[in-house]
Amino acid sequence: MALILYVDDDPVLLELGKLFLERSKNFIVDTAVSTAEAITKLQSRNYDGIISDYQMPDMDGIAFLKYVRTHHECLPFILFTGRGREEVVIDALNNGADFYIQKGGDPTSQFAELKHRVTVAVTKTRMKCQFKESQRWTEDIINFLPDATLVIDKNGTVLEWNRAMVEMTGVPAEQMIGKSNYEYALPFYHERRPITVDLILHDDPAVVAKYPVMKKEGNSLFSEVFIPHLNKGRGAHLWFTASPLYDTAGNLTGAIESIRDITDRKITEQALHDAVLNWQSTFDSNQDAICLFDADQRIITCNRTMQEILGAKNADDLIGRYCWEVVHGTAGPVPSCPHQRMQGSLQRETMELTIGDRWFVVVTDPILDETRTLVGAVHSIRDITDRKRAEEALRESEERYRNVVEDQTEFICRFLPDGTHIFANDAYCRYFNMRREEIVGHKFRPALHPEDRDTVKHLFGTLTPTHPVVNINQRIIMPDGSLKWQQWSDRAIFDPNGRVIEYQSVGRDITEQKILEKEMEYHEQELGKFSTSLAVANKKLSLLSSITRHDILNQLMALKGYLYLSNEMIDNPTILSGYIQKEEQVADAIENQIKFTKDYQELGVAEPEWQNMNASIKKAVTGLPMRDVHVEVDPKNPAIFADRLFEKVFYNLIDNALRYGGAAMKTIRISSQEIDTCLLIVCEDDGVGISEEDKKRLFTRGFGKNTGLGLFLSREILSITGITIAENGIPGKGARFEIHVPAGLWRMKGANE
Repeated sequence: MALILYVDDDPVLLELGKLFLERSKNFIVDTAVSTAEAITKLQSRNYDGIISDYQMPDMDGIAFLKYVRTHHECLPFILFTGRGREEVVIDALNNGADFYIQKGGDPTSQFAELKHRVTVAVTKTRMKCQFKESQRWTEDIINFLPDATLVIDKNGTVLEWNRAMVEMTGVPAEQMIGKSNYEYALPFYHERRPITVDLILHDDPAVVAKYPVMKKEGNSLFSEVFIPHLNKGRGAHLWFTASPLYDTAGNLTGAIESIRDITDRKITEQALHDAVLNWQSTFDSNQDAICLFDADQRIITCNRTMQEILGAKNADDLIGRYCWEVVHGTAGPVPSCPHQRMQGSLQRETMELTIGDRWFVVVTDPILDETRTLVGAVHSIRDITDRKRAEEALRESEERYRNVVEDQTEFICRFLPDGTHIFANDAYCRYFNMRREEIVGHKFRPALHPEDRDTVKHLFGTLTPTHPVVNINQRIIMPDGSLKWQQWSDRAIFDPNGRVIEYQSVGRDITEQKILEKEMEYHEQELGKFSTSLAVANKKLSLLSSITRHDILNQLMALKGYLYLSNEMIDNPTILSGYIQKEEQVADAIENQIKFTKDYQELGVAEPEWQNMNASIKKAVTGLPMRDVHVEVDPKNPAIFADRLFEKVFYNLIDNALRYGGAAMKTIRISSQEIDTCLLIVCEDDGVGISEEDKKRLFTRGFGKNTGLGLFLSREILSITGITIAENGIPGKGARFEIHVPAGLWRMKGANE
């Protein structure tokens, strides 16, 4: 037996639906009159399916469907509503509804179809969830394998691409799963081609030939290959293992391949062999010229770069010769040579020298024995010609930069964290009407508008080495007292430790732009007023359409259902009487809804007018059965500027008190008092009051035990002229409705005085 949650804001339809569905003995139906109540029940019980109306006050059926799909992925959902528009159907199915059934017609066939759809959805969803759970287990196992793993079907479509594969290739699983046409070969070979896993499905000698190592053990294949572009271009040696996959009947369904990076093992095998060769290669290919000397400054060996600098054909032309002879071109030692200066200090020595038209820096390090006796030296010579030329070019570039900056119309400056300016161009100085020497070298700070100081300070505080630039719009007070708007692009310069050492700023005056923006804002506000009026009209049309097409049709469907049940119980007067009473209640509800649409249609049609408050109350009382309840009116008798349906407000408030105040209620009191420039009208009674839970939805259309329209209409009538209403009574001590009338909409004289 399935537990079903049926959600509809119409209690009559809920009761009727529960009767029909539970007659089959296959369902237990739990009901909820709002989506808020339904969500609460979903959090405390496990349901097998949901039936939901579309149009409900607090949340419509599509929004409720989205909530269910987010929190209860596998729960069947059937949308059962009188709204038959195509876009609603499409929206429901696109958001995961299992079925869509439109209300109307014969209740027997209607609920028979609903029962069938619920049965199908529950059965189908249970099977689907079981399959998903099994599939998720398999995916998790593959996903957490330590080796990079992929799975393909017989057509070569990728079914699995695990985490280790993502780490190896950098290709996310969602970009690879579902792809075919050898897409999985691209991260490895940069071309679409069969790989080891394909040989499980189709043997191909041409593919086997592409692997230097390929062997077979049983149904599994093993291969090895080096791929140079992996590991960020360092290359990788990979070991592949591929095996077939079968279904429960033994049919081949696909193949699985695991890939292991064996680069570290290969490197270890090669390391010893390469050690000696690497040293010699490094020595000879080093761009710095390196030369080893003995204690007498004779050359022991030198690399190719040193040979090229000294113009030697090979190392033999230099070995055994003296340093001063080949480097300085002299017949004896040179006192300024680093080798000579190092003799006494045994410390590194550095000097710059020129050979021909090129610059070099020479670094000499001593070679000492265990007694710290000098036994030789290493000369490292680096060609710094390009650096020297770059430094010269930089000086020229800085000069050109300074000239360009001076020609700019934008304000450009550079300053230290303490505000000391180290540069300011002519435009910056002219803008503030100051000389450069009054700014540069001084802690010059423009006078910020007080409202902008905290904002500017905060924005400067957000600058980091990874976010060094911020754009700031600010106001400054000029020396003559005028207010100017500026737009600045500020960049912070950081040292290697992440500390700000300098700010560079480029700005311009945007005062005229801000003036234009103010003018545009005014025009947009005027346009917004027109849009608001149009929105009010659309709101009324939408609500009237909702009532006539949704609420009344729901009641008619309920009436048909009870008539059908009445025919079945024609021989049972006791049950028949109860059904006839339900039919009368439904008919009364339809009548009240039609009356409401007439009042709501007239709302705001005529211009508001001044109305005597006590006269409005007396008209309201005339149409109500007052029993022995006394209504006290306000002796001050103010006049209120409101919509012509103003008396309906008091009619609904008094009617609400009579219906819900309880048998002990004796007095309804209406009074007013001035609060500052506003008028507070209070309508209170000595009844049972209103609970805190009911207060939340008191003015919501459709809420209440009667029509659910009276208080909603009252709020709409008052809002026409900006009057508001709220209930602030204490539960158990009577209801208290407070109406706030803004200044200019009330006066302490009758409407006709």
